[in-house]
Amino acid sequence: MNEIHSQQAEQPVSDPAAHLYAAGGPPRRGRPVVLSTADDQFALPLAVMLRSLADNLTWTPQVDVYVLDCGISRWNKWNIRRSLPAGALRVCFLPVPMGRLGDVNLGGYWSRSVYAKLLMGELLPADVRRAIFIDADTLVLRDVGELWELDLDGHPLGAVLDPEYRLQEAFLWGGDPGFWGVTPETPYFNSGLMVIDLDRWRREGIGMQSLRLLQMHPERMRCVDQGALNVFIKGNFKTIDDAWNVSWLFYDLPAGTFAGEDGERRKQTYRNPRMIHFWGPNKPWLRPGPAYGTERFFAYLHRTAWWNSVPFAPWKNDPLRKRFRRWLRVWKARILGWRM
Repeated sequence: MNEIHSQQAEQPVSDPAAHLYAAGGPPRRGRPVVLSTADDQFALPLAVMLRSLADNLTWTPQVDVYVLDCGISRWNKWNIRRSLPAGALRVCFLPVPMGRLGDVNLGGYWSRSVYAKLLMGELLPADVRRAIFIDADTLVLRDVGELWELDLDGHPLGAVLDPEYRLQEAFLWGGDPGFWGVTPETPYFNSGLMVIDLDRWRREGIGMQSLRLLQMHPERMRCVDQGALNVFIKGNFKTIDDAWNVSWLFYDLPAGTFAGEDGERRKQTYRNPRMIHFWGPNKPWLRPGPAYGTERFFAYLHRTAWWNSVPFAPWKNDPLRKRFRRWLRVWKARILGWRM
């Protein structure tokens, strides 16, 4: 670890008024900033995520969205923009210099886009001092203003504890429990949702040092960027309520899981998620069949330009008259700028 820290270089904060603000991030009255990453393969879920984000803004008037663009075509960018209601989101695509990622693990279903978040410190404008990172394969079911105003209590980021760590920590570190001092007792977060103090992120070199770890020890990083971030952070993060990052894994549990007081709390979390994260291979736009959150996903998919792109979408079996009426309603809403 000394090798990593010895190469850190502090970066000056470009904001001349930076000393006026606490370490928790920018002034609370600032417009929320949401960050995500995608390539063409993830353009569809990104559009669904952004549509759900926009539709659930209840008291936040507008959100700035930065997409780290890992190869999204112009056509798909246009479709993403026309999938969104007017005025809710300001979307900016930032091209990612893919060569900066170097040699990283591309096995399984991983692509280079999952690593792009580690470059956020240098790619985002210098005056963006806080960001909410949301994976593209996520549904946002609550106003993100709640996360924007979260007090990080001096931590560089806030995130939800990952439920799989204690079950598979040996797997996560390539059969080496305690790798680089990360033990089963060290809190371990899921990187699909993070509230980030970008001042700390840049100053401590969190993204770039985590990327270096990935390049030095690819065989240990079974959970790629998430593993590297957890090694570098070593539990120094603010724990966010589980409801902000609920996955199928949380729901697909054996009988008796919800027993007792803690079990009842978890059951209510799964019934009332604030975000649903479709991490892993079980993604509703790729595989048919019932799964946690699938119905909600298709409800938002139908409000995007990709509404007719999934061959096993529920409405594919509707009578022709019903499908025509739905198509007419969608285009009427788009032309007139109505919220659907």
